[in-house]
Amino acid sequence: MIGILDQFLVEFSLGNEKDFILNDDLVLFKIIEEAGNVLPSFELIFRTQNEKVLGLLNEGNDLGVSYGRSIDSIIDTSLMVLNKTYSRQGKDFRIIRATGLYSASNYVNGTRMRVTSPLSTVEVIREVVSAYFKPEFNIELSNDVQTWVQPNQSDKSFVNELWLRSYVKESFLTTGITSDGRFILKDLKTDLEKEYDWRLTSSLNDRRDILYNGDFAIEDSSGFYNNWMGYGRERMVYNLEDGTNELTTEEMLPILSLTKKLARKAGIEERFAASGIRNENVHEYYWASYLNNLMKLVMMSSVKVKISFSNMFVPIKVLDKVMLSDDDVGSSYNSASEYHAGLYYVTKVVRTLQNNSFITICELCRESLGSIKGDLK
Repeated sequence: MIGILDQFLVEFSLGNEKDFILNDDLVLFKIIEEAGNVLPSFELIFRTQNEKVLGLLNEGNDLGVSYGRSIDSIIDTSLMVLNKTYSRQGKDFRIIRATGLYSASNYVNGTRMRVTSPLSTVEVIREVVSAYFKPEFNIELSNDVQTWVQPNQSDKSFVNELWLRSYVKESFLTTGITSDGRFILKDLKTDLEKEYDWRLTSSLNDRRDILYNGDFAIEDSSGFYNNWMGYGRERMVYNLEDGTNELTTEEMLPILSLTKKLARKAGIEERFAASGIRNENVHEYYWASYLNNLMKLVMMSSVKVKISFSNMFVPIKVLDKVMLSDDDVGSSYNSASEYHAGLYYVTKVVRTLQNNSFITICELCRESLGSIKGDLK
């Protein structure tokens, strides 16, 4: 086992080879979780004198990785090797680089046909993902009951379709897959009623506090996302049952940031999306939900903060709600920055073990900076 007790521990297994990478032989291990219906990915670089390892590093053998802060809090994950390169290093060693994904290949590659009974998207998503992951939902039902058809497509593609057609009144759903095999689905409105999971800070005062490293980077891409989805879309929907037309549109309002308006230029008109057709086979919000979900998921990526902390395993995961603490520059009163301090959601977690040092990089997202001013919509 590699690491330092009460800080971080990592152990690797492959087939019958247990703990086959020693501390001096590990060059790099990186595991990445991302928000969305995306399998976690990994990269492993190590050296070895064991030639048997070359024959075991393939899709037929899961790479087992156990990691955590202590023996009592170990997390186990199974990874699938999709690609490897290796070369000789001196006379006695081979150096190997392997990359791949969380071991759930049937979720991505397998195809099936399915016709459900009248159910909500949340119920169907739970049924589908339970075959591969441990569901971790904060919602039981959504307002979108209908018969759902999976036309010989992968379960991953089917879940994507369900997710984007889901409808939760005055809210929307977010998803993520963790490296220990949990499928997270959150109704954001419900989640916002709870306290934050972690606080990223420069001083420790609470068990939920995480001490971050030095300066962090803030990226505001609101201009790009505004031009894509931020100004809103209108869609004309024709109802085949009664021959009427309905114009549907959705609006994005501030969710996490302390601002009354988003960073969108006033005076820009809403765009028109392709027309849709609705009949009794689909739920009432089938077309409106797609616009609503796409717009809100896109806009929640407008502001990104990349922040890191070192030499301590913390079980932070994608879609955790965090409080970012930071002071104004040049302030003698230690006042919090009104622009970027505050609540965010974790959208990416990158854990890297290299040179006997463990570092975690988190990407945090929200819809806007705070206290923005200007001629805004």
